[in-house]
Amino acid sequence: MLKQLKSLKLISCRKLKKLPNDISQLESLQEFCLFDAKIEHLPDGLCKLKQLKSLKLKSCENLKKLPDDISQLESLEKLVLSSTGINRLPYSICMLKHLKCLEIEWLWLRLDDDQKLLEGIGRL
Repeated sequence: MLKQLKSLKLISCRKLKKLPNDISQLESLQEFCLFDAKIEHLPDGLCKLKQLKSLKLKSCENLKKLPDDISQLESLEKLVLSSTGINRLPYSICMLKHLKCLEIEWLWLRLDDDQKLLEGIGRL
């Protein structure tokens, strides 16, 4: 596999419904972009990418949630969520110690009962 790959951009993959769980074997991956895909969930292996610094998910309307263990992305600095089906952020997002940029666009987030989440994000 492409163990030295640093950037993976999947753009306009309208028929892509699933990512392989062995994406975790891309040990050097620092940037992952997924735009305009039919993916319904992110594989558990994605959260094992210890060097991932940037995760961008755009126009993936079938994607309903982020993995609960997203906090395992220890190096994540930038998280972009735009035009996805995500309506709730996991509290574990507050444990991303290196997160510098959280960009949220065109999401129907339910924040009414997420005061704790908002406070946690405020501490980042």
